[in-house]
Amino acid sequence: EKAAAEAAARQKAEDDARRAAAEAERQKAVQEKAAADREPQLTERDRKHIQVALTALGHDTAGADGILGPRTRAMIAAWQKRQGAPDTGYLTSQQFLALKQQAAQPLER
Repeated sequence: EKAAAEAAARQKAEDDARRAAAEAERQKAVQEKAAADREPQLTERDRKHIQVALTALGHDTAGADGILGPRTRAMIAAWQKRQGAPDTGYLTSQQFLALKQQAAQPLER
């Protein structure tokens, strides 16, 4: 009887942990969608500029192909974190302009 109660308690704890993990994933997806919805509509040229700017600032995006894939999103998030902003991996219009401006400064020297 004691063993059955312990097994049931373990099962409940595992179920609770799975539910918490699923909820955390759902929340992350909601946050990513909200960030993506706030991101300006970017042309391919804009996306390439983002990658070039990140590379100029020391973030390795593995080239400027104009595709904001997982690696580029991670580099955007790293740049955002350095700015003290939420590291969503999705740029707001203001962040897009700030990124381009920061990248242009070293090039002007």
